[in-house]
Amino acid sequence: MNHTANQLLRPAGRGYEIALGLTTLLLGTTFGALFVWLTYLVAWRNPSQFGIHDLFKLSTVFILTTILLIAVFFLRVAWRLLNAKRRDMGLLSPLFLRIWAVFFATGSCAVLFTAAFTDVWYRAFQAWTTFLSSVTMAVASFLLARRRERLVDGKIGQPSSGRDA
Repeated sequence: MNHTANQLLRPAGRGYEIALGLTTLLLGTTFGALFVWLTYLVAWRNPSQFGIHDLFKLSTVFILTTILLIAVFFLRVAWRLLNAKRRDMGLLSPLFLRIWAVFFATGSCAVLFTAAFTDVWYRAFQAWTTFLSSVTMAVASFLLARRRERLVDGKIGQPSSGRDA
């Protein structure tokens, strides 16, 4: 392993983990509060005051599910960072990283296809940049999941087999 990779794999100090954990906790609770507020608006206030029933529309369900998934992700990362007993289990499991990668990949494809099929061409550049950045994050998550599996299995530094290449 080269010198830069060894520096990146060096464990962070506990103070840095707590600061990052509190930041992700704040982000998670913010997205959780946004989810609760939007659910209140769509499920209770809009039907009672305006007679608009949008709770079971596909777009509403998609938006609420996305916000809930983001909140759960940040809260899980915050819990793992703030948990003092997590020294042997790592920050994120490979399965969780793959789920997050699929979330980014499908979300970016949805943004790009929406712009393409609704003929909103003035948003095409924004859709492509969102698509490319999200796909990059998805690829990075898949690669990190693969590296994490090899690290857990004790295979880091050993030559990989033909199927890992």
